[in-house]
Amino acid sequence: MTMTLTAAATPSGIDPRALSIAGYWTLNADLSDTATAARGDTDAQLERHWARQILGGRLASPLERHTASRQELIRSVLEPATQLTVAPAESHRITIVDATGAWRTFSTSGRAELIDYGAGFTETATRWEERWLRQDVTIGPDTTIVKRFLAAPESDSLIVTIALDGASAPQGRPLMHVYDSDRIK
Repeated sequence: MTMTLTAAATPSGIDPRALSIAGYWTLNADLSDTATAARGDTDAQLERHWARQILGGRLASPLERHTASRQELIRSVLEPATQLTVAPAESHRITIVDATGAWRTFSTSGRAELIDYGAGFTETATRWEERWLRQDVTIGPDTTIVKRFLAAPESDSLIVTIALDGASAPQGRPLMHVYDSDRIK
C-alpha cells in the first residue's frame, strides 16, 4: 500500500502567511485605540506633540508643504480606516485597500519602495516577521512609523499596531486597531 502526502494548495507564488491576513475587515471601534486615547491628549495636543517630535522640537509654519504633507501622512496612519481589504498577490506582494477605495500594493521583500499615501510618496519597507506583517513608513530623517498586522484566528480578528520608532520618537504604548472579519460564517 502506497500513501502520498500532499501539502495544502496555495496559489502559485503567494506566501502562505499572506493568506492568514487576507480578507475583508471592519474596524471594531470599541476595541480600538484612537490617537488621543493612547496618550490621553486632545487631538490638537497630540498633533502638536507628534509634529514637534518629528521636526526636531520645532513647530512648522502652515507654509511648509513638506511638513504639511508629513502631518497629513501621520494623521492618515494614526486614524484607522473603517474597513480594510487585504489581498495577497503573486511574487510576494500584498495589496491593502481602505474604505475610501485607495489601494496600495506592497512588496514583502523588506526593500524600501515609494508608496503614495495621498499626502505624497513616502518610503515604505514591508516584510514578514514570523506571523506579523511589518511595515516601516519613513516620515522624517530619523523617524519611522511601524505598522504590524496579525490575524488572530481565535477571535477571527485582524490586529494592527502602530508605533513610532527612531531617535526623536515619543515613548509610549503603540496604538492598536482591531478589525472584525466580514467573512461569512
